[in-house]
Amino acid sequence: MSQSEQHPKNEAELKRELAEQERRDAQLAQELRAGERREGELAEELRELEEHQDVETVVVFPLAGKKPFKAEDRREEQAAVVLREAMSYFGVTDDETTTYHLSHDGERVAPETTVGQLAGRARELTVKLVKDIFQG
Repeated sequence: MSQSEQHPKNEAELKRELAEQERRDAQLAQELRAGERREGELAEELRELEEHQDVETVVVFPLAGKKPFKAEDRREEQAAVVLREAMSYFGVTDDETTTYHLSHDGERVAPETTVGQLAGRARELTVKLVKDIFQG
């Protein structure tokens, strides 16, 4: 007598259990794929929200003796616009011997850099207005 003939009930039970486990595994795999799709959708929604969220931009200029310049800027706003607005607020202008630029984390900010690039995921950005003096 073979093993399968000695335990036909056990073999049938094992086949049923295996089929049931395969159904559960398939269902879990389907739920996992749906969860991954939803996670991707939520990540995309979060990116879109972050992209459309304004950033509170703070420009400090210690030489002015004034409170910092503050503005709500769109993430796509360029640093050149922030520089122009801050210079106006602080009452300074470029001339033959003096120019101004923005600095962030000790680095000069290129005019085409966006507020969003500087802020990253943060809702607030602090930059410094720096005065450059040229002797002629």
